[in-house]
Amino acid sequence: MSLLSDAVLKIKHTEKKSSQDHMAVDGPRLKSNVNNEKQREEATQHRRENDGKARQQETEEIRRRYGDLPLVQSRDRKREQRAQLKTVSVEDVGQEITFRCCIHTVRKMSAKLAFVVFRQQLGTV
Repeated sequence: MSLLSDAVLKIKHTEKKSSQDHMAVDGPRLKSNVNNEKQREEATQHRRENDGKARQQETEEIRRRYGDLPLVQSRDRKREQRAQLKTVSVEDVGQEITFRCCIHTVRKMSAKLAFVVFRQQLGTV
């Protein structure tokens, strides 16, 4: 038995009144955990071998198209001041403001006109 399983058994024995009953219940469970760990290790090893074989058989075009690619995200971060929707008022008419929100509702009124409700926490515009 490994040191880890011994430590687990000692801790569990102190929690239960009857250590014999506990051993009968936990003995097979520990063996199954060890078997599960072995199966996981074998599966990861098998996956690594298959990945290595696939890399050798891939063409350069396939690697470029489907290989490890950078995350799709902004390269630069603009430090614009963002407005809270709860602070937007009649005074802001005609001004350009930047805010971050969810689109709550979109109603198409005609081919060239849509009604959009923006939501930010409890505030809507």
